Amino acid sequence: MIALAVLAQAAAVPPPHQTLGITPIPSPDRPLGPDIGVGTDEIGEEIVILARKLRLVHVHLLRTSARGDATCTVMRSSGDSEIDLLTCEAARACAVKLPDRKTPADRMIQCTREEQARRVEELALKRIEKDAAN
Repeated sequence: MIALAVLAQAAAVPPPHQTLGITPIPSPDRPLGPDIGVGTDEIGEEIVILARKLRLVHVHLLRTSARGDATCTVMRSSGDSEIDLLTCEAARACAVKLPDRKTPADRMIQCTREEQARRVEELALKRIEKDAAN
């Protein structure tokens, strides 16, 4: 997943001085390219910005049932409510995917990062489209 690779890169690399040449994954409901006027460099830059904010968020996930129901509390905010919400949604999605309370922490973290990456791509595109419309 592109966002997952960019998230890892953003955690280790200082802000880029030039644009990134990454190609996002299009979806049927959100095609990329000239149809919406969004370039891949612009999406890559937005993903890096969001990834940096993700590093700031700390959440606490409490499993409330064997089905995977869970409550999520933001312990430290990124300062961006959409990023905070995205992180909790990702963690709760993984609690459903991996309902066993004995799931190793590293597996849960991996799942959460993958869920975050998918959601970050969606949020980046949404924000770019919104900026383009204004």
